Amino acid sequence: MFCYVNIGHSQNEIHYSQFYNATLNLNPGLTGIFNGDKRISGNYRSQWRSVPVDYFTVSANYDQKIYSQKNDKIFFGVGGNFNFDQAGDGKLGLLNLNLQGSFTYMVNQHFFLTPGIGVGFGQRTINSKGLNFADQWDGTQVIYNPTTGEKVDLDTKSFVYPETSAGLNIRLQNSSRTKIDVGAGFCHLNSPRMRFYSGYDSKLPVTMSVYGLGSLYLAQPFDLLLNAAYRKSDEYNETLLGAGLKVYLSSRRGKEFAIVGGVNFRTDDAWIPTVELHINQIRAGISYDINNSDFKIATEKKGGLEVSLQYIITEVKPLKDYRSCPVY
Repeated sequence: MFCYVNIGHSQNEIHYSQFYNATLNLNPGLTGIFNGDKRISGNYRSQWRSVPVDYFTVSANYDQKIYSQKNDKIFFGVGGNFNFDQAGDGKLGLLNLNLQGSFTYMVNQHFFLTPGIGVGFGQRTINSKGLNFADQWDGTQVIYNPTTGEKVDLDTKSFVYPETSAGLNIRLQNSSRTKIDVGAGFCHLNSPRMRFYSGYDSKLPVTMSVYGLGSLYLAQPFDLLLNAAYRKSDEYNETLLGAGLKVYLSSRRGKEFAIVGGVNFRTDDAWIPTVELHINQIRAGISYDINNSDFKIATEKKGGLEVSLQYIITEVKPLKDYRSCPVY
């Protein structure tokens, strides 16, 4: 999370340590790219509760496939993505809602190209009641009603702006257990203006996400999971790397049960142990950031709890309308 306030300028970007379980925030080109027909997912993150700059983030997502009745080599993806984020004493908040769409072309059964776009809106808010200003400090304590004439309470401010995003995903797959997605997504393409107070504004810079999400069949019952992502927005950037082992305790149809254990790493910031349960169409994950940056002096290495949940629906199709799902 990158968050600052400077003369009314603000930026807070949604990010998750389990970025591979929040794919609609990663790239609109990942809309509809999953094994199934419909997907409902959610994410929750709470970080730095032990220090005054704590923040939390929640997301709710829905996407589905729309199959072509005329061409088995193409299908469409549509979905929606809702995010809410709040940070710090000033309750710096972000709310956004995006509608996303994608088009997938099957070059062959192992190679898929998926461009995607997104449109929506965002709202930024700040509440100055929780902030302290220079003239309130008398050298030993905070004076809540200074005599200097400085206005302490600047009220709650907010503004709404349009959002646009686009991206491309490439899927290479050999089977349902050996596959990789690579691609890039870009949001804030319209560089919307940011302004809380009159007299100062700036533009929200384009945010780029480049990623690789992979699964490799090792031997029954083991899969190796490897994930990586790089995000950049103006001077801010982060790199995340992850590895995990998926163990199938049951692979019987209708009674699938697997456990994933692994660790992610955000460079120069945190180690992130993770655990997931996969039970048929339900996937639940939990992780915890163990902070190892310079900020660990304040946090005592306490980072952030994160939870993800997915439910995938696979519909039974009439024989005359049956289309096999080419994406595992």
